[in-house]
Amino acid sequence: MKIKVRYLVARPITLASGYRKFAYYWQPSHVLRRRGWEAKRLSDDLDQAVQQAEGINAELDAWRARGERLPSPKPRAKGPAAGTVAALIRAYKASDFYTDLAASSRRDYDQKLEMIERIWGDFLLAQVDDVQTRETYTAMRRRTPAQAASLMRVGRLLWNRAPKLGFGKVPNPFERPGIKDTSAKGTLCTREMLAALVWAAGELGRSSIAHACRLNNWLGQREGDLLRAQRDMISGNVLRFRQSKRGAGVALPLDVVPELVAVVQAAAADQERRKIESTHLIVSEETGRPYSVHAFNKVFARVRAKAAERCPAVLALKFMHFRHSAVTRLFEARCEEMEIAAITGHSLASVHQILDRYALRTERMARQALTRRRDYEAGEEL
Repeated sequence: MKIKVRYLVARPITLASGYRKFAYYWQPSHVLRRRGWEAKRLSDDLDQAVQQAEGINAELDAWRARGERLPSPKPRAKGPAAGTVAALIRAYKASDFYTDLAASSRRDYDQKLEMIERIWGDFLLAQVDDVQTRETYTAMRRRTPAQAASLMRVGRLLWNRAPKLGFGKVPNPFERPGIKDTSAKGTLCTREMLAALVWAAGELGRSSIAHACRLNNWLGQREGDLLRAQRDMISGNVLRFRQSKRGAGVALPLDVVPELVAVVQAAAADQERRKIESTHLIVSEETGRPYSVHAFNKVFARVRAKAAERCPAVLALKFMHFRHSAVTRLFEARCEEMEIAAITGHSLASVHQILDRYALRTERMARQALTRRRDYEAGEEL
């Protein structure tokens, strides 16, 4: 769409209904921005946007007429202009907030940060408003709802880091984009699902997948952390390691659950029988080396397809759902939030939010609640 008004630009957006429209901006040149003229969002009505742009251009012309000796713009520094979204992204990626993340997390963040820079890179932080982010989220959600939600979360994190990176505090336009979380209902791994997966792994000669499922059914770790776990991290039957994403240290006493000790021993025995020399708990039978997350998910998918022969419901299960399940089972067992965080490595403040996000409300919880109320109203002690 071409508009013959100086500095007036139109950007196409798609609403949730599928209707396509344009958002209008007065977008000055880099030279003008360095002399203090800022970009502005205009009316969504084209006629009004044209009037607004022409009004700003009139002010600009008057400013130019008065400025016979206008100060020269400051030399353009290499890289993004100061105070812009692109500058914030560069500062964030140079900080330990970013460099301390696991490689897999950085790859995911890089994709979202690139999208944010492509859309708003030239904008000053305060020029990005919640109307723009909401429109972007709505348009993306029609095609890729999970990616749209992830983009909003990375944007929110980026703006929250701005004060600590020297950009001052500005309203966060990603704070409430109205995310409709596709994972809100969550998925629990039932005993039937676990049994089917263990059976299928045995049928396919992939005992490593069975070991991983049985371990994470109790431990609820992130997939990458479980795949990096090694036997020399176990001392006195306590598995100690530092999680890659948040840097949280966890100490997991395996001997409390005899099944966990048995799984570790079985994994070591499998490797010895196959003459695999590795200290990792989970190792690929095919390569004799630790799995990458991508390779593990491919093999897990094959095992899951086989397991569906006995338990069709298992097809809805992803390996990350073992983490959801562990949190929920601990909650069902009336564990305190601090106890749950000690196992999963979540921050204490976020345990409640995670339970609410997964919205995993089970029959067991409902039964416990009704039983406690029944006993209370009958005058019995809880």
